[in-house]
Amino acid sequence: MALAVWEKNLSFMKRLYSFVILLFFTCSAFSQYMRSSPSDLFNFHPKGIHYLSDSTAIAACSQAGEREKELVFINKEALITNILDVPGIVFDLAGYKGNVLVFYYNEQERSHEDSDIHVVLIDVVKQRIVADKEIYKIPGHDQIESMVGKDNNDEFSHLLIRTSRLPYYPGGDPDEKEIRLYKTTKSLKVLTLSENLEPSTHSLASVVMNGYFITTMADKKGMITVLGHANGLLTAERYDRSGLLLQTLTQPMELYCGKKSFFVECVRQYDPANDDRLAISIKYPDLKGKTAMMSVYLFDFAAKKGLTSGTVALDKNFTNEIVHDPQMPDPAVFRHPRSLHPVSVSFIGDRILFCNEEAYGLAKTRHDRRMHYYTFYGQGGIVSIFDTQLHLQHRTFISRNTETYWNGLSSGIRNGKLEIFGNEGSEATKYGFFCFRIDPMTGALERKEMEMDSLWRQRPVDPDVILRFRDHLVVTHPVPDSVYHTDLNCYMHTVPYLP
Repeated sequence: MALAVWEKNLSFMKRLYSFVILLFFTCSAFSQYMRSSPSDLFNFHPKGIHYLSDSTAIAACSQAGEREKELVFINKEALITNILDVPGIVFDLAGYKGNVLVFYYNEQERSHEDSDIHVVLIDVVKQRIVADKEIYKIPGHDQIESMVGKDNNDEFSHLLIRTSRLPYYPGGDPDEKEIRLYKTTKSLKVLTLSENLEPSTHSLASVVMNGYFITTMADKKGMITVLGHANGLLTAERYDRSGLLLQTLTQPMELYCGKKSFFVECVRQYDPANDDRLAISIKYPDLKGKTAMMSVYLFDFAAKKGLTSGTVALDKNFTNEIVHDPQMPDPAVFRHPRSLHPVSVSFIGDRILFCNEEAYGLAKTRHDRRMHYYTFYGQGGIVSIFDTQLHLQHRTFISRNTETYWNGLSSGIRNGKLEIFGNEGSEATKYGFFCFRIDPMTGALERKEMEMDSLWRQRPVDPDVILRFRDHLVVTHPVPDSVYHTDLNCYMHTVPYLP
């Protein structure tokens, strides 16, 4: 009897041992697959992309929990071919005469007196740093905003440096007064670079000195454009590289100018076929600071005129209008009109396409109530198609619903059509990665799910880091290290284009 029990236990232990060995090798193989096939970026999260060819790109990256201090070269097979360390905090990169410029602050915090701005020149053939120069010394504790002006091809034009009236680093969350001081402008300077990266700085006598600075950009000729608001007008100013004002175009825009803090969201694009034509989509608060407004504009510097299609208040009346539109496929997804955000502006032939997304975030509390984190919800999208006189031709609705900690839409032009990529689903139901393809002439929408292994459906695709190579896409999946959705790592793999 005892022998029979012993043999039975021995048989059970053998089966258990075999199961443990099998489980070990299965987990090991799965871990190896997760780390070897797409996870060269396992310890990185890319921020910003510059294409070197149709098969290679460079991106500024942050390691988990750190700021952007590395540059990675990514090929079309979703592999990292090289990593370069930058001795500071990268805030932008741009093309420059066949190579790449990388702009960074040399200090961790913007409160240090010895902070300055450096530029690094990257030789893209040898994939190494060949120059590192200090180009601007930030005086005292002035809080500045630095923006790199680039053209449609991501080529460097200028560095715009806006010094705010906030004379100190606030630390933590700034109050209303500090935000107001930061948004007002004490000086506006443009910095250009010579062949040897020697900086030349000029002050701009812009209207934003008495108003609100929005953004800067450049055309293919390297002319500098500053977009701002003052005296009830949206103003587009064009300067040459020496800071000389060449032209000013305006259109009415009633922006809130009170004591409460507010934000302006803006996307803009120069027409690739007409370097004098600039399209803008902008969201801003009304004069009372209570209702979100959205407007589209077209500035034509050659014709010396500006156009607008009018202003839409993102309120209940707007919601009622779009949910009763005959083309609306699913009214239930458009429930938060204030959460509509401008995503992109695209020129395709004689059509201008403005893409907007309804997305919002909700703070959630962990079970022990010690920490909050955000979950983002992406729902409907609207693509408004105009002619070059800003007459509305079509309005196309994108119906989707996703719940994730990483959200948004990413758009681009391929084969004469607008392609918009975004997630659908949630962590509980797994994610789908979809392409919404829109014909600019008819507004017809084609919705298809991208081919992706079920393994990758456990995490959403980061819409801000989609690399569009000639043969296929390279997408990234941010993976939080904890329930707080912080310290993001990243997996990366290829996805074929739709036929």
